Amino acid sequence: MIERGRRGEHGRPRSPEKLRRRRLRVSGAPDTRVFPCPSPPSPSCPMPIASPLPLPLPMPRAAGEPREHTYRRADRLTHAREFQAAFRGTLKKSQGPLVVFAAPNGAGRPRLGLSVGRRVGNAVTRQRLKRYIREAFRRHKGELPPGHDLVVAVRPHAVRRAAYYERTLLDLAGKIGRELDKRAAKARADVPPMSDTPGTP
Repeated sequence: MIERGRRGEHGRPRSPEKLRRRRLRVSGAPDTRVFPCPSPPSPSCPMPIASPLPLPLPMPRAAGEPREHTYRRADRLTHAREFQAAFRGTLKKSQGPLVVFAAPNGAGRPRLGLSVGRRVGNAVTRQRLKRYIREAFRRHKGELPPGHDLVVAVRPHAVRRAAYYERTLLDLAGKIGRELDKRAAKARADVPPMSDTPGTP
């Protein structure tokens, strides 16, 4: 004898799935099953909505890595006027495919700007060069002229290894630092000495 309630309207046995749905309706419990959908999902079978995953946390600094070896938003130029100030400045040094324009920024730290035009190469090449120069700036930020914006313009050339751009940027930074020292010494020499005698002009 078949248990009462396990047959449908026409006397046929109910399927296990129908029995399960009937129990859910009676108990009021939510249906928490997740069915596989075709790939890609279709309107008749959308992807199940799952609870949002937590966003990945930013990569922490490596143990022992100095804070000055980081590259933050405050370390780069973000406005056109900052680039123009460096381009209009009087301090410019070049070596190989790199040209560096420098201008004081009053921030007390070096900041980096990049100018890599389409003549240098396709988007992949330009992004690779930017990554090389940013990494060189990050690693040697403490050795660059403090309080100056450095805009690095890249000329068309055959792309080399990252170490080449790191070495070239350091050479150019050294030239800029020596030029700044020379200008500071000249400015001090142009200041007339103060007289020790009161009332003497």
